[in-house]
Amino acid sequence: MFLVLREVSRSILVMRPAPSYPRAGALLTRRLNTEVIADMRDDLLRVAASVQGGHATAALVVGKLCSSKRRQNALTSAIKEYGALRRTVYATRYLADETYRRRITRQLNQGENLHALRRSLAYADEGARCSAGIMSSRASRCGA
Repeated sequence: MFLVLREVSRSILVMRPAPSYPRAGALLTRRLNTEVIADMRDDLLRVAASVQGGHATAALVVGKLCSSKRRQNALTSAIKEYGALRRTVYATRYLADETYRRRITRQLNQGENLHALRRSLAYADEGARCSAGIMSSRASRCGA
């Protein structure tokens, strides 16, 4: 738990000027509002600790923040901006690092192959459904 919260805290505190990414094109469409994130830092850490500690689920937090009938509150804005920050970090890392792209592609292909194997096993006996135990044992034997 401490490592995740420390990472969140570091991400919020360290905001350097971004280098230019000429190949990003339309991915980088708007500026990040870092002031909202910095102003709501303590509340963001509190919410992250609640979710990480199991005191609240992410669905509950999102439901409570988005269900308010009045105007959007600052914590909701900060969470949205922090989400945009994390998506930007992921996109720039994905665009800049070829080995990272290969690893992501390999993981996606492995998941797709596992689903294809399970589909073919489920219909092997003329459409008869296999039980969950048989499916997982067959899938594990095939390296999935």
